[in-house]
Amino acid sequence: MILVGIDIDKNRHTFSIIDKETGEILANPSVFNNSQEGFLFLIRKLSSLTNQSFLSAWKIPGIITLPYPDIFLTVAILLL
Repeated sequence: MILVGIDIDKNRHTFSIIDKETGEILANPSVFNNSQEGFLFLIRKLSSLTNQSFLSAWKIPGIITLPYPDIFLTVAILLL
């Protein structure tokens, strides 16, 4: 199983990818912008890990003023 940790911020987000079984770091912490291009970067990174199960944890700030739930849903659908 692949673990994906994502730290959400207003304009930029950081993620890292780790293999749960081996502890191997598959992607060092990487920053992506809060934009379509940024989320496509994340999707490309995740889609390169074919035939894997994912568990994702999102660290989200206390107050969010942008439409994050729609973005998260879109990313989840694209990864299915």
